[in-house]
Amino acid sequence: METNLKVLQYFEQRLKILDDVHFAMTNGYEVTTAFQRIVDKDNKLIGYEALLRPFQDGIACTASEFLDVMRKDQEIERIDRLIRALHYRNFSLLTEKSPYLFLNYEYESLTDITNMDTYRKLLLKRQAELGISALSTVIEILEHEVKSEHWLMMMSQWRRKNDGILIALDDIVDSPGVWDRIRMIQPDIVKIDQSMLPASNYTDFVKRLQAFGMKILQEGIETEQHKNQALAAGVDWLQGYYIAYPALIALIKTRKKEVI
Repeated sequence: METNLKVLQYFEQRLKILDDVHFAMTNGYEVTTAFQRIVDKDNKLIGYEALLRPFQDGIACTASEFLDVMRKDQEIERIDRLIRALHYRNFSLLTEKSPYLFLNYEYESLTDITNMDTYRKLLLKRQAELGISALSTVIEILEHEVKSEHWLMMMSQWRRKNDGILIALDDIVDSPGVWDRIRMIQPDIVKIDQSMLPASNYTDFVKRLQAFGMKILQEGIETEQHKNQALAAGVDWLQGYYIAYPALIALIKTRKKEVI
């Protein structure tokens, strides 16, 4: 892992403010943040998922296209950290903040964190500097990218000392390996993949997850029927286009100014 000084220098060279919004300038791209709301069963704001929105020569491109370029250039670990720093800075600009910020972590970045306690302390320090010290970061891990038993063991030890960092296992489906991963990692939150909504065993699947004592978030809520189905099954939190579309930080700030 790079020294903190080198990381900070790298950030400062690439993080810029344009029209009062933070952007990351890297490899010919300008990248900013979109936030998607996550709510509870009473429609109360629980958190935001921060999503990267890249532009090249002023034209929007997909996040997967941008990340593929970064992987090809072997820049993914640095870029992943840069994007998270970008998301924190833009989150600090929001008028309506939330107790949780969900951040996607690339597998390479997670395996580079060998000491979660040191990482946690550094993260909390950075949040305090941005005035968001009350925030809890939710590390989102793609369930199918958990690639080794050794790393599963590392993660199961991480959460014993968590303070301000939670672990979410993302894209959960009813597969043979998922239950072993849940038992090993003991995530604080599981995010059920949208593909489970039409499954005949959906309600039973949710009930089985409830036995682990985790918060259960249903992704891909796109209709009122989806919402009602998820709540009837017993999920805790909801996310999807029916709840809210992802909105660029610039648009969120603009709307706030218009209301005022």
